[in-house]
Amino acid sequence: MSPCGERKSTTSCDDEDWPNNGGSNYGDELDLIAPGVFIPTTDIQGSFGYNTTVGSSGDYHLDFGGTSAATPHVAGVAALVLSANPNLSQDQVRDILESTAQKVGSYSYSTTTGRTNGTWSNQVGYGLVDAYESVLAAAGGPISGPDLICSTGSSFSISPPVAYDSILWSNGLTLNITSGQGTTSCSFSSTGDGNSYIRVKLYFNGDSITLPDKIVWSGKPYVSPSSIQFECADGSGYFCTNAFGNEFSFTYDNQYNYFDIKLTNLSETQTLTQFSIYSTWGTMDYFPPDGTYLFQVRGNNDCGSPTNWTKEAVDFVDCGMGGLLSLEIFPNPATEQATITIVSIEDMNAVKKTVDEEWQLEVYTQGQLLKHSVSAINDNKFVLNTSGWQPGMYFVRAYYKEKVVYGTLVVNK
Repeated sequence: MSPCGERKSTTSCDDEDWPNNGGSNYGDELDLIAPGVFIPTTDIQGSFGYNTTVGSSGDYHLDFGGTSAATPHVAGVAALVLSANPNLSQDQVRDILESTAQKVGSYSYSTTTGRTNGTWSNQVGYGLVDAYESVLAAAGGPISGPDLICSTGSSFSISPPVAYDSILWSNGLTLNITSGQGTTSCSFSSTGDGNSYIRVKLYFNGDSITLPDKIVWSGKPYVSPSSIQFECADGSGYFCTNAFGNEFSFTYDNQYNYFDIKLTNLSETQTLTQFSIYSTWGTMDYFPPDGTYLFQVRGNNDCGSPTNWTKEAVDFVDCGMGGLLSLEIFPNPATEQATITIVSIEDMNAVKKTVDEEWQLEVYTQGQLLKHSVSAINDNKFVLNTSGWQPGMYFVRAYYKEKVVYGTLVVNK
């Protein structure tokens, strides 16, 4: 793999001249990819190695690459898997490495005959080897279950790849085990409101493994969100009445399952728009007449009464229509792929037309981590491959002529 998260080729990363320039093999026999460019390693000391620099710096080689570098990465992860669970067979280790690989790049991963550990591509196999997910799977994790537990209870489970002598579940405050202790599936109910955790420890052959805690919220929400901020398409502190990309954000003191958003008049006698989001960031695509309105947000999770509304006045102003942008995403929600189209609004009649110059695309997770980026798109449309992505909401940003336009994408299984 090149440093760009793709199979190394002669055109990797905009055709830069990587060390040992050339391409990596691909095809029906490929299982995984691993880093293989600019890999630091020790070298034969002195002038007898690859790095002939005199002194201690000559004892290291900083651009080791190729399959010779990728292979020990995978072997090292396999060793970590066996250190977490030495009872695994060779085939089980291989299955774990393949089934937990990251779906990197913009390749097409699909169900393939003879490939039973997930979707596969003849360019990168099952994807990039993932040490953390592999070790977690070897130990039987992660703990699977919801992030919210109400008084009615919720079930959590693990999937150990081999038999264990015994399993012990435990929990933090505000939770109670209702059934399933000692099995691979255990149920918990809420006894109070607040942050808590689910924990499981597995015993085998005199050894034990404790999986990473599953952090949950127990019971109904409390403490309202605060620090509401507004940013229009061309400035900050207000919304545009005729522009896409009006953003709002807020902070919160506790965890919620989702947030209710509402826009009303100042006297709160009329609700102009109301919707729910699963993040502390969103966009307001409702365009009332110029004036001052009341933006309201509250935490909710369906375990009980939501929090009180937190309210903040916001101005809507006319920002002009020239050169405003919009993102159209279809299908949304998406499963395997979504087509993202960027259009511009060129006149006061809001006539849309597709862009005809190069633009850039970035997709972020709810935690604001970069999931995917494309530096140069020459068509007005881009097909985003979402196969293998975790279900949830993603934030889309497009850059065109020094302007930024935003959108949201929901990925389902």
